Amino acid sequence: MGTKNLSERSAYEVFEDHLKLAQEGKLGEDLKNNYATDIVLLTNYGTFYGHEGTKEAATLLDEQLSNGSYDYKIKLCYEKICFLHWTGNSEDSYILDGADSFLIEKGKIKVQTIFYTFHKKINKKE
Repeated sequence: MGTKNLSERSAYEVFEDHLKLAQEGKLGEDLKNNYATDIVLLTNYGTFYGHEGTKEAATLLDEQLSNGSYDYKIKLCYEKICFLHWTGNSEDSYILDGADSFLIEKGKIKVQTIFYTFHKKINKKE
């Protein structure tokens, strides 16, 4: 991040850093750099609080999309609000409708919403 204080970053800079670290599987660094300690995560799988809750939500997604890869389809930011549309794919499951929104203040994600539906792939036996 250079010499810039983390709290001085724009919402866009925080958003981009989060997406980069998420793709690299660096959850610990992502939490430290980009998430407020009192983050609230609102999802279709429940509400999660703080860094521990964020880890719990990440673990759930990892279990649903084991060793999956993610593709960012739409990335938008306006002032302190960002939006992400994403898809995911793994050997036995996939996600087509991932949608996250972020409220970013003072260089940290304060509130995040996440919606996605994971689907099991049907394996035909021949």
